[in-house]
Amino acid sequence: MDFQPVLEAVVQHGIWCALFVWLFYTTNKDSHEREERLHGIIEN
Repeated sequence: MDFQPVLEAVVQHGIWCALFVWLFYTTNKDSHEREERLHGIIEN
């Protein structure tokens, strides 16, 4: 099986994949922190 096209695609789009994962992670983390803050406000 020839993996050359797959490797070329990974090299070409690798930076975009990394940026997407980073953006998804930071957005998820920020949302979780915001939700925790709002739950604290509601409990008070």
